[in-house]
Amino acid sequence: MAEVVVGQAFLSPIIQLIYERLASTDFRDYLNDGLVKKLEITLKSINKVLDDEETE
Repeated sequence: MAEVVVGQAFLSPIIQLIYERLASTDFRDYLNDGLVKKLEITLKSINKVLDDEETE
């Protein structure tokens, strides 16, 4: 159980940073919008799973 909390505490800020980078115009110019949207959905899903694990 402690491993999940530590893992979530480590991954959540990283996911937030990646999500912020995805929102930047430089990153969006580098990748096409379809790929950026897929990455955003994936990151939101990962974050949701981490949040669910934390509450259990």
